[in-house]
Amino acid sequence: MKRHSKLESTASDKQKVSVKDVDDAKGFINQEYFYGPVSVTNSSNVDLTGLSVHVERFRGGMNASVRWEDYFEVYYTPEKFDLQKGKSTFVSMVYKPKKVSMPGWVINGETWSCQVRIVDKNGNKSQSYYSHVVFIMPQEDINITQKFLSKWKPDHTKNEYIYSYRLNLTSDYETVTDWYVFLDIPGNGVVYPAWLDTVSSWVKLSDYQTPVSNTTLVSIGDASHAILPDTSVTLDIQILYPDESEKYETLGNIGLNGKFFGQKLARFEK
Repeated sequence: MKRHSKLESTASDKQKVSVKDVDDAKGFINQEYFYGPVSVTNSSNVDLTGLSVHVERFRGGMNASVRWEDYFEVYYTPEKFDLQKGKSTFVSMVYKPKKVSMPGWVINGETWSCQVRIVDKNGNKSQSYYSHVVFIMPQEDINITQKFLSKWKPDHTKNEYIYSYRLNLTSDYETVTDWYVFLDIPGNGVVYPAWLDTVSSWVKLSDYQTPVSNTTLVSIGDASHAILPDTSVTLDIQILYPDESEKYETLGNIGLNGKFFGQKLARFEK
């Protein structure tokens, strides 16, 4: 999709926001969560504050009379985030399927399109936009593992440390073209910007906290780093922490395409 929607404005309020899709959301039968990325761009000449994302409906191509509320729960949408003029940000939405037997791709090749609006702090709304497509697919036999590699000081004049981890993404039977990784970074750590720059051609970051995780990495979906049955995709990620601690040697709530491995941290309440 190439359509952009702009924030509706009055004569005294010329703020506007365009919305564009980044990647298809992909859901798999028996998953607890579906994940949906959306890119928001501030195309005005002023900074915008208090923005929020609103999901209004899903459009099912298979049957116009199908009630999407019977099949999806909008579990989380970002709110109260700011966006400087001319800048873009990548935010995460989370859905929960209500029915395993929902009609979709696995049956007849149909998909669900998510309709969203961006609303600013004054209540101005963008036009409706179908941000991405949700595929209802058979469950993938996928796995993700983590290994702590090393730590070091990027600047010896500061007490900050970089911790490096290796994530291995594997699939037993199917080729996985589009994938996303959930993880909880402990403490006040953040993905190291210099590392993110080195993988920016095939990995995008959303560091807005959701009820599922506090950080999400997503492939751009161009098949350049697909997970093949006979190999793996490796992410040697780097996290910057304000100090040194053994608790930083493990990332929590690791998940791949909505399938989670290990203990989920009870960090959020819905």
